[in-house]
Formats: sequence, structure tokens, C-alpha cells
Amino acid sequence: MKLSCENTDLRLSLFIDSIKNASYSWRMMSIEFQDSEALNSKIFQDLCYQNLADFFKKFDGEIFWFRPNFVFIFFQGRLLPIEKTVESFLKSLEFHGQGKFFDIMDLSIHWNELINLAEHIVPKYKGIISEPSGIDFVQPLTSTSPLPRVQFDVRLDPRKIAEMSELRSKRYRPVILLVEDDTLSQHLVRLALGGYEIIYAETARQALIFYQRHAPDLTLLDINLPDGSGINLLKQISESDPKAYSIMISGNSQKENILAAATLGARGFIGKPFKRQHLMDVVTGFNNIWKKEKGTA
Repeated sequence: MKLSCENTDLRLSLFIDSIKNASYSWRMMSIEFQDSEALNSKIFQDLCYQNLADFFKKFDGEIFWFRPNFVFIFFQGRLLPIEKTVESFLKSLEFHGQGKFFDIMDLSIHWNELINLAEHIVPKYKGIISEPSGIDFVQPLTSTSPLPRVQFDVRLDPRKIAEMSELRSKRYRPVILLVEDDTLSQHLVRLALGGYEIIYAETARQALIFYQRHAPDLTLLDINLPDGSGINLLKQISESDPKAYSIMISGNSQKENILAAATLGARGFIGKPFKRQHLMDVVTGFNNIWKKEKGTA
């Protein structure tokens, strides 16, 4: 594998552009190192560089290390060998807990997610990296795009509540429904809550369908959704399901939104941008309540 740790932003953008018409054959694994003073030490960076070069030399592909926090590994072929190599690489670092493997993308499916993540890391190249030709990708909403306010046409069926309760009673660990259309926020939540089973919904309509289908124990709700308001979604969930446990996660954290959410049954409100530890602490609090109710605390 080729390893780039200098001029990485330009090299990454050129590499992504070079594979755009063969994206069906590529995968990308991303690693984030958690913030700490150790990351900036020469010892850590030398160790990381040497181990990246050693552990991945037998694979075809390219590695981009945005020192000190992010590593992108692009590869072709079977997942299992490289996944085990990533685990070995993380264990090899002397700074325990610094490495966190958090995502694998099949680029034939998740090209837009890759572009969003790359442009977050390399903001000056936003809009330069293009899409594969001949494939219809849905464009993500930008911050300047007006959010449509379409009334979603799905309602929770009260008859499903008993079935949902039975489904929840058989679980050994909680299920989380994340209602969020922003790809980066999805990544950050996934990174923070890697030990939980998470179901993703990007619209209010999809959230209601998934809510009835999967009976989540915890729902994390954004306010601004493409097809409606998360506040209205919270209202319907709270009124229909007495066992609902919902927490709002939104950059729209005006006082009136926080009060409205609390009035409608939200158990908490986390403003964006959020700190990973804060989200972990809030979900840990929920998990303790869930274990107590299950009698496993």
C-alpha cells in the first residue's frame, strides 16, 4: 500500500477523483484517534507511521493519514483480512484507547458519504471532488438549501404498541433509532456509540416506519428533517407509545425548542456540535435505567 502523510489533502482529493468511475470495486475504512496530548507527541506519530507502513504493506490500495487524528484506508478485495489487520494495528499502539475503528464504506453504495466525510476533513476542496459518471446519486442538502416542509403521511398504529412491548421484552441489549439526515452527524454518533445497535432514519416518514418495525428503546431525534419537524415527530411518538424514551439532538437549540421538546416528553436535549463524551454520558444514563427496568443492573 502507498502511505501518504504529507500534502495529504491534495493527494486524497486526486485519489478520490481517480477512482470515481471504478468506485464499484473499492472500499474505504476510516479510523479516528481520540483527542489527547499523546497524539501530538513525536513518539506516537513515529510509532503510528511505522506500524501503518508495516501492517498494511501486503495490501493493494492507499492510506491517507491526516496527522494526528484521521486515517483513511482505501482497498479492494475481501474485507476480513484487512479488518483483522486494522484490529492488530490499533492493538499495536502503545497509547491504549487512542484508536477507534469506526466505519467501513462500500464505495459503490456510499460514494456520497465518502464525499461528505472527505470535504469535512478537507473543506477547501469542497465541490472539487466530483461524482462517478453514469450513476444517479442523490445530492445532499447543503446549509443554504431550504428544508422542504412536507407533511409526512405515516402514523403510528396503536395496535402495534403491544407487539412493540413484547419485542422489547425479549432483548438483551437496547436498540437505538437515530433520526438524522446529516451524514457527518451520523458518523459522529456511530463513533461515540459503537457498542450499541443503531438503526438509521433520515426522514420523519422513514423514522415512523422504522419505529413500528424495530420498536427502539431509545430514539435520538434531530429537529430539522427533510420532510417535517422532529418536534412533530416527537409529539406523535410520545402520544402513541407510553414507553418511548426520546432525546433531541439538534443545532436548533433555541430556548423555545428545548421547552417544546421537554413538554412533549423528550428526556433530554443535546445541542450541536456535541462532544462525544456528553453523548456517551447521556446514553449511558439511559442504559442504566434500561438495565434497572430489565432487572439486569
